[in-house]
Amino acid sequence: APPRPTGIRGGCRGGAGAGAGARRRQHCQNWRIRVYKAAGKLKKDPEAKAAKVKEALAAFTEAAEIEPTNMAYLNNRAACLYELKQYEDCRAECKKALEVGRENRADFPMLAKALAREGNCYFDEKDYKAAMDCYERAQMEDYQDSVHMKNQKAKKLQKKLDAAEFLDEGKSEEAKAKGNELFKAGDFQGSLKHYTEAIASVAHSHSSPHHFCAKPQ
Repeated sequence: APPRPTGIRGGCRGGAGAGAGARRRQHCQNWRIRVYKAAGKLKKDPEAKAAKVKEALAAFTEAAEIEPTNMAYLNNRAACLYELKQYEDCRAECKKALEVGRENRADFPMLAKALAREGNCYFDEKDYKAAMDCYERAQMEDYQDSVHMKNQKAKKLQKKLDAAEFLDEGKSEEAKAKGNELFKAGDFQGSLKHYTEAIASVAHSHSSPHHFCAKPQ
């Protein structure tokens, strides 16, 4: 028997006759997905995994050239780029997929998948605000519990970043200074707000807040 074909086109062979084109396309897509999933099983060997993902990326690129109006292949390309941690390229591919998908009336779950993956890129780069924006837009296309959970996690992490920024000593002193200005101007309610912020900052820093209670100099 002849050896089994290998390579991008080699794994993509279909039969002949009526409906052969559709069968071949489905066969090719299944093969490409198998290549991609095979990469996921190589977590303990990063180099082998990257090589397999690149193979899948090449296969999905070829498919996108054959069927440029099918956003699924662009989503698949984006998935490969994400696995390779090429986040900027992945986001660009997601945007392209969305454009193609909307032009060709793709299903809402497909659109949501592109938006969620774009959000994952931002999440991994710790840009949680941008990630949340993508996740929320994805949920408007097609609600998914997994995306909701990722969005909630992004919110919690962003809250921690905001708190850390607030706890900065400079921020505390700035709040105290604003409180003093408003106190002298007779805006006691406004000054109280800034003193409260300064006290909260110092309290979280394990310092005594009592000096904020004294009359401003």
